[in-house]
Amino acid sequence: MFCKLFLGEVVELKCIKCGKCCKDGIIHKGFVVVYPSEINNFAELFSCNKKDFLSHYCVRDEITVHNRKVSYYIIKKEKGKCMFLKDNLCSIYENRPIQCRLAPYGYFAYKSLWKKIKCVDSEKLKKCNSIDNDTELMKELLKGYEEYI
Repeated sequence: MFCKLFLGEVVELKCIKCGKCCKDGIIHKGFVVVYPSEINNFAELFSCNKKDFLSHYCVRDEITVHNRKVSYYIIKKEKGKCMFLKDNLCSIYENRPIQCRLAPYGYFAYKSLWKKIKCVDSEKLKKCNSIDNDTELMKELLKGYEEYI
């Protein structure tokens, strides 16, 4: 069970091991962002350097924020699911990305996602506001990856 505090409200995630949150069609575009601060840990976990981790396990994409292009990396997918999902379980669960650790929350995963999954108390989710988490995650992406690769 994973609990996350949203401005005083606790939302519980009771995993039923369905794997839905890690597959296309459930999460918006089916992506998991790898934040700059995670790269060192993942490179160490997979016994490789940072550039090799990014090229082997991630795909680079960009968004435009206030007329500025911001690059980010997402975990590669295999057959429409996160490459680390094995038998509906996360094979790197103890080291999973920040986005997965913070679930359920509203920014990248969207509340509509959690309405489709039985793991979350939907009444408590309605009261959630994840703006503080969202702001910190966006600030980290805007800093960029330069110091990590």
